[in-house]
Amino acid sequence: MQNAAILSRAYWTKCPVRAAEVEGFLQPAQVGTGVTRHLDPSSISADGNPSTVSSPKSLSLDAKHAFSRYTHLLTSLSTEMNRSLFHTDDVEDTSCLSGKALQVGYYPGSGTRYVAHRDSSPLNPYRKITVLFYVNDWKDGDGGSLRVYPDSIDPTRGSDTNALEGVDIQPRRGRMVVFRSDLLHEVLPSFAPRFAITMWLYSTADVMKRMHELRNARIFCSVPAYRDPETHPTIASLIEQAKYPDRLRIGVLYQDHPDEDAGLHEVALPGVARVVEGRGEVGGDGGTVICVMRMKSTEARGPAYARWVIQDRLYMDEEFVFLVDSHMRFARGWDTHLISASLGTQKIRAGGKPRCVSMYPPPYQPPCALGPAPWGPVKMIAQSISESDGMLRIVGRVEGGKSGGAQTQGFVAAGCLFLPREAVRSVPLDPKLEGLFFGEEMVLSARLFTHGFDAVAPGAWGGGGSAKAGEGIRSVWAGEQGALSWHLWSRKGRKTWWENNGKGREEISERARKRVWDVILAGYADRDEVFDEDVAMGGNYGLGNVRTMVEFEKLCSVDFVLRKLKREN
Repeated sequence: MQNAAILSRAYWTKCPVRAAEVEGFLQPAQVGTGVTRHLDPSSISADGNPSTVSSPKSLSLDAKHAFSRYTHLLTSLSTEMNRSLFHTDDVEDTSCLSGKALQVGYYPGSGTRYVAHRDSSPLNPYRKITVLFYVNDWKDGDGGSLRVYPDSIDPTRGSDTNALEGVDIQPRRGRMVVFRSDLLHEVLPSFAPRFAITMWLYSTADVMKRMHELRNARIFCSVPAYRDPETHPTIASLIEQAKYPDRLRIGVLYQDHPDEDAGLHEVALPGVARVVEGRGEVGGDGGTVICVMRMKSTEARGPAYARWVIQDRLYMDEEFVFLVDSHMRFARGWDTHLISASLGTQKIRAGGKPRCVSMYPPPYQPPCALGPAPWGPVKMIAQSISESDGMLRIVGRVEGGKSGGAQTQGFVAAGCLFLPREAVRSVPLDPKLEGLFFGEEMVLSARLFTHGFDAVAPGAWGGGGSAKAGEGIRSVWAGEQGALSWHLWSRKGRKTWWENNGKGREEISERARKRVWDVILAGYADRDEVFDEDVAMGGNYGLGNVRTMVEFEKLCSVDFVLRKLKREN
């Protein structure tokens, strides 16, 4: 949101408020809060008429009906803002913006005005957003423009309007103006009867800080690519669909065959991105930075190891990390959607920590034929423990028809996982999971949980333009019916790292599977085994001490000691 914004849609073709309906209920407009409220003499016109205000509670039945339409629209506005800012629409959460006051302002003309002031103050700190509706048939020369001073947000600039540059907005019918309540603003002299309906949105959270985070927090995207022609289209989708692509650094590990894969990446990388070999530099000249590493496909050691290489050698302590596969597509605004889902509100964050956001995405077919949006959060649940390799199998289950914020789950998907920096620091990826495919997500989920990080499936809300099978992705916004990303599940036509398994790699994979169970079983105090220091409780790649494996078992419905599900999932 900008400091001041105009949304110029006419919601009604006829002004529903008339002076005769409300004049008997109006009182002189004042400035200030509590004991500081007073009538400013400069708000009184030359003929002695002050600008006046009223609460809808005191209006006639007909006028109340008219205002109910505004109240409904403003409630819808606050709901959408809460979904964007906090990834929730829980009206009981005091962090969420809520409209607790609606006021009618009437200026009879003849030069009445409202002096420069701020709607929030130390005595009213929770008033965060001001929303104005105008219901006037206005013409040039009527005056009465709203003047907002965007630079007044800087406390060093003071409150002298003569030293500040203002933005003037005419009070034309059907116009809505939204701005920060701590901005200095005034109403210039009005020379025609003028109505304005004002609603204030309140929150106990630092809304402006959240807006700053949504716009400026940096995201490192990790893309391990094994002989995959979809790599560049995936990177292009990350960049093109992000709301703020200049915040992205994308780390790519190409694992291509030196002879057989010439021309594999025919699709060019987006021209707006700057490609560098290795880590590169933070910042630079702006725009997306793509950091590139290369490894021969014959030396590849599986996706878990590739993700570790990217994190170890390319990550530069960005606020968030997005682990993705190299064959995906993304919904519009995925970056702000995931940040808000991770940060949530203080009420819904375990121990105040940001959350880890993850899901198994629905399918797509190249180049960009999308499967249907899931219409509900996709929660990850345990399906079975394989008899062949002893590893847990996890599946996604659509919470059909549910609409709302993020849903708590036990597991994360390593190929679609959004992590806050705190989680990356506390739970670094393990370099010794070479040759591992199944099992990576089980152990990573347990480590994140025991270190105190919640895993959630991103929220789902209804909305127009949601994906239908075969539609282009540009029609889909993140969050619509649970849409976030799409995945190419079919392996037809692309190589996989399993082609290397016949070259003495099975022994390496078996060591990785044993390491997974060592990490898991080290979380039970009654075990007799002796574990390596780095996978023992509190080790670099072990479980944490914030929550227990018994609690994790309850959340996941899995008995990890007996290696079986506690109930049918």
